[in-house]
Amino acid sequence: NQIVAPSAISFVHDTEDPGIAISSVAPCAICAHAYTNSAPVTFDLTFSETVKNFASSAVAVTGGTITGSSGSLAAYAVQVTPGGEGDVVASMAADQIPDLAGNTNTLSNTLTVTYDVTAPEATVRSTAPGDAALRDVRGIFTNAAPLTLVANASEPVLNLQTDNFTLAGGTFQNFTHVSGSAYTDYEIVVAPSGEGTVS
Repeated sequence: NQIVAPSAISFVHDTEDPGIAISSVAPCAICAHAYTNSAPVTFDLTFSETVKNFASSAVAVTGGTITGSSGSLAAYAVQVTPGGEGDVVASMAADQIPDLAGNTNTLSNTLTVTYDVTAPEATVRSTAPGDAALRDVRGIFTNAAPLTLVANASEPVLNLQTDNFTLAGGTFQNFTHVSGSAYTDYEIVVAPSGEGTVS
């Protein structure tokens, strides 16, 4: 009888530690990092290759508590319930999760998401000449036209427009973000419709 050839055995030689990137909701156009008013906050963990024995406890979190996780192969997600308003931060130290060859992960990035459920407050003030002195119970008196106002928000705001304001006695001429104000100050230019009150 002839010897039956054995089936081939393949090995994958792998000495490279898996990398990891943590991501979440996209940062807004004017923010240094991401903001959300949704809870829990989901952090996505993407490894550079398939890993095994993933445990959510390997993710270091401040500002909240891990309340769920899911995923497989090289993509996982952890859900973090914020402890209150403020920064929720996630990272992973090196040597926490192994790949199929036993190499452990490299140090991850540190990602911050700010949990914010408080609506911003806004105030509007006049820059009309003499507005501090020329005031009585009826309002500020001025002969300036157009009128320039500044709207100040308690925190950075996006997509603020004239539609967000109620105007009587005039029309909006211009509405711009005040440069350098981190999107908290906006200049409003109003043309009075005629003599009388503009509010």
